[in-house]
Amino acid sequence: MTDNPFHAPAADLVGDHDDYAPLKILTFHGRLGRMRYFVYNMIAVLIVQLLVGLLIGLTGIDPNTDPTSPNALNLVTLLAGLPIIVLGILFGIRRLHDMNLSGWFLLLALIPIVNLLLSLAMLFWPGTPGPNQYGPPPPPNSLAIKVTGALLILLFIGGIIAAISLPAYRQYLERQGEVGLRAAAHFSSLPA
Repeated sequence: MTDNPFHAPAADLVGDHDDYAPLKILTFHGRLGRMRYFVYNMIAVLIVQLLVGLLIGLTGIDPNTDPTSPNALNLVTLLAGLPIIVLGILFGIRRLHDMNLSGWFLLLALIPIVNLLLSLAMLFWPGTPGPNQYGPPPPPNSLAIKVTGALLILLFIGGIIAAISLPAYRQYLERQGEVGLRAAAHFSSLPA
């Protein structure tokens, strides 16, 4: 320490950048928060689904006309699903680390019913505040992560609503068509 009153301060003026772990996506070490876990998994699934759609479109696989196409379709889906499995394991281990649990708990996902409970816990159970045995906490969610998460949740809810309402709407249209045909038949049978 110096007696000079004009000495530069010794404090770190940039901020506490050491309080959070660096953001690394493709690693088994460290922690991953709930929102990033959800967003990263959903983006990976959407990308692979788009790739599968492109592969099916480019290869011309049509299960309705070619009897061997279901095997080709299964092969394309399996090959495209491998990255999803690897990324799901990677993100799941890091999410469990955020909950201060070992990544080996991910093996519980192989047990029916328990896998549902584990998935819900990984989505909704908060991580441990501050550092734990797996390192410092993940950085706060950026605006991009928050907006993407909100859009994905809205897309998910919209998909559920569409899955419920479209069959009902189709039945409504069929009933209206039948009523229209009966009305047309009735009016055509009337004398002119």
